[in-house]
Amino acid sequence: MDIHTLHSAYAGISGAVYADRVLISKSVINNLATLDISLSPLYPYYELVIMGYVPVTDNAVLYLRVSTDNGATFDAGVAAYAWDDFIFNALGTAQEGSLGDSEIHLSGASDGVSSSTSDGLNAYLTIYSSRISPRWQINGGCMYKEGATTVFARTLNSGQYLTSGANVNAIRLLSSSGNLSSGTVYLYGLP
Repeated sequence: MDIHTLHSAYAGISGAVYADRVLISKSVINNLATLDISLSPLYPYYELVIMGYVPVTDNAVLYLRVSTDNGATFDAGVAAYAWDDFIFNALGTAQEGSLGDSEIHLSGASDGVSSSTSDGLNAYLTIYSSRISPRWQINGGCMYKEGATTVFARTLNSGQYLTSGANVNAIRLLSSSGNLSSGTVYLYGLP
């Protein structure tokens, strides 16, 4: 089952409940420098679904940062995050990661996302708030066509915000180069 089929079961209006999931927000990307999404304090878990994301710049990496002040600022500290990607593609497998970075990489660090509008990145990610674990965490997977090698890649992602007990209340998606061209992002709350 692909992510489009999986997501179609949950598509709806904000606040609608689907199989214990509550749609908090739907954001349409249209040539944005960043996409900021508020997290409701009501939920210990979230699902972040990204469909058809395309960067303006070919081979750009999709990043995520967090805020603890309702989106007034997003932490870009040099050692604010740890992340790990395991990448599968037709050329083999690779592992990339960092124990101290200024963002979490959602697509591979060495080969970013193709800017072709016929390709796009699809992702299904689970967010664990600091109410559940000592540190805010995210994990899941992405499927996209790499910009540099033009092969399709599948990544298993994990990341965490390294400030223990921080009350993360917003996330930001941004590109390593250029703007976010297009795509749709859904945020669901899980009780």
